[in-house]
Amino acid sequence: MSSREQATRDRIRRFEADVLVHLDDFYRAALRLTENAAEAEDLTQDTCLRAFERLDQLRSPGAARLWAFTILRSIFLRRIERQSRTAGVDVIEWPLLEAGEVLQDTYEALRPIQHTPLGEVREALRRLPLPYREPLVLAHVGASRTKRSPRSWRFRWAR
Repeated sequence: MSSREQATRDRIRRFEADVLVHLDDFYRAALRLTENAAEAEDLTQDTCLRAFERLDQLRSPGAARLWAFTILRSIFLRRIERQSRTAGVDVIEWPLLEAGEVLQDTYEALRPIQHTPLGEVREALRRLPLPYREPLVLAHVGASRTKRSPRSWRFRWAR
């Protein structure tokens, strides 16, 4: 066996041990982001392909999961960017209500999260605009388990 073949085998073993062990997490995150099984599979496959191609950039095996989630996010955002160039932008119009009305309606409709059916939580998450949905999805699957997570996310706050 040549040294090149051995290097290729070592690279494949490293990829399997460091990255592919998180394949289910990548698919779950992709499914939540795309809301479509076929697109999620494509996104997961593209993520794994890019991670394998750039495996030399991974310095620490412990950082492989977060590194691959960063790749997944980058690919997803590029796809969204391409789609937004070809499609129109949806404008969300909120009815003008007094602050007291909003709070009263909200408090009456709220239930403790423990008593909220999972389907309702998923539906509420699905309705969130992408900039707000993405950090929640990634945090849910554990991709953003760093000390700086919530403070470092860049939200577009409404003013």
